[in-house]
Amino acid sequence: FISSFPKYAYKSFAVDPIHYIVKPVSHCEVLTSIERFTNQNLLSSTPCFFVKRLHSSIEKIYFEEILFIEANKDTIKIKTTKEEIETLLSIKKVLEKLPESFIRVHRSFVINSKFVRSYDSSHIKIKDYVIPISRAYKKKVIELIHQLAIQ
Repeated sequence: FISSFPKYAYKSFAVDPIHYIVKPVSHCEVLTSIERFTNQNLLSSTPCFFVKRLHSSIEKIYFEEILFIEANKDTIKIKTTKEEIETLLSIKKVLEKLPESFIRVHRSFVINSKFVRSYDSSHIKIKDYVIPISRAYKKKVIELIHQLAIQ
């Protein structure tokens, strides 16, 4: 935080800041903030994003915990290893944020290829879930899974 009001520094601790700098800003304080940031290894933290649950709180979702995403009319369900989160986002918007290990396999489904247990020409199995592969995505899906398997 950079502020002209030192009296509000204590309020910043509610969000766990790296540093609270009071104006005028000195070069030394900026360097201290950068050093603290580097020491906390925030640059290498686990990739995630935030979504707003339907009529509820904002949740942090780690990419590595997502099994698959299912579109359902105006909402999507994000199935993770821990829970299911329903939100008003579109599947297209979420797919833009996800790494390449996530594959669209159907108009209504995006999967995390790291959790694929098995597949055939029309379905993918992730844990105990059977997810359809549409004809429109079939060729690309099978190619991507083979590429990931070879790596």
